Amino acid sequence: MAKNDPPFFLGKVDATIEKKLGERFGVQGFPTLFFFKNGEKTDYTGGRTSDTIVSWILKKSGPPSAEVTCASLKEKIEASKFVIAYFGDVANALYTDVHVSYANTEDKIAFVHSSDAACATEYGVSGNGLVFFRKFETNVNVYNGAADKESLIAFVKPLMVPTVFEFTEDEIEAVFGQQ
Repeated sequence: MAKNDPPFFLGKVDATIEKKLGERFGVQGFPTLFFFKNGEKTDYTGGRTSDTIVSWILKKSGPPSAEVTCASLKEKIEASKFVIAYFGDVANALYTDVHVSYANTEDKIAFVHSSDAACATEYGVSGNGLVFFRKFETNVNVYNGAADKESLIAFVKPLMVPTVFEFTEDEIEAVFGQQ
């Protein structure tokens, strides 16, 4: 995290020693991770490896959606398990009210946008549209639903779990968190 400009800092507190600080922030169990931005505390909802912690912090620290070229979109798709790409005009409600709104609440998906019409066409989108990318089964999933966040979530959530897979700890929330 020190490589970022500006660098990000990670602090460690032993709440068994610093009991008042643990109580102040409502620490109930160990380890407990919090993220602070402009003095505002947010519960950490990411994984427990250094890679997932860094990825989560970078997502929370930057803009909700990153602008990409077609080439950098391909790199992002290769590097990420899940990506939602918006193609089109960033003044459109599909971007502002749906894409960005979802990006602000979802930590397990990378959100990007591009105004490159040729790139959009390459992925099956004409005009303003959304595509959900994943690394298994159908890799490219064009969204054709209603222009609201709840409909996009209803489209994406089932696509985050493969039809057939070896069950590991990585899939616990995806399977049991869906109720």
